[in-house]
This record gives sequence, C-alpha cells and structure tokens, in this order.
Amino acid sequence: MDETCVRVNGLKYWVYAAIDVDRNEILSMRVFPSRNALTTKIFVEDVLKYCDGRLMFVVDGAPWLREVLERLGYYVESFGERSLVESVYSSFKQRTNAFFNSINSNPLNRLAF
Repeated sequence: MDETCVRVNGLKYWVYAAIDVDRNEILSMRVFPSRNALTTKIFVEDVLKYCDGRLMFVVDGAPWLREVLERLGYYVESFGERSLVESVYSSFKQRTNAFFNSINSNPLNRLAF
C-alpha cells in the first residue's frame, strides 16, 4: 500500500493504492484531497472489503500509514515488495500527465450553452 501526489489545475490530490502481491492485482485505488491518518483509515477500511484472512501490509516509512495500520491491529512491514505499487503509480502518472497536458481541465474555460 502506498500513496502518491498528483496535481490537477495546480491543486494537489493524493492517490492511494493497495495491491495484492500474491495475485498481482489492484485491490483499491482512491483519490483524496489530503494525506493524513483519517484519509488513510478510510482507505484501509475500503481495502479490507476485498480481503480475506490475516493480512500483512507493506508500506514505506510514512508515519500516517504505519500508525493507522498498527492501531487497527495489522502487521506492517516497511520497504518490502513494493515494486508492484510503484509500477502502478508510474503508469498512472504517465497517463494523468498526458491527459492533463492535452486537455484543458479548467472549468472556467468551458463553453456555456
């Protein structure tokens, strides 16, 4: 599990993603306007809907990730198998950069009919 920042119209948004490394699939991916313990808790609760059994979360050193997961009683490993999440973010950032560089997303520039 990890989060990354993307910019849209100069505003920061945080994209959280959780990957099942055994099945090589995205469990959940959500966008939040901030990054903190509350958004992390909301995201983890969403991820848990797609999981069975006892889980181990692999995260980076972000204190809000570790704090929330440990408070919920999950085993947390730092800097383990994270390449899948990083590849998801790499592809996601390439696509969002291409989209927002080629399409004017400013609502003030839209035509009114």
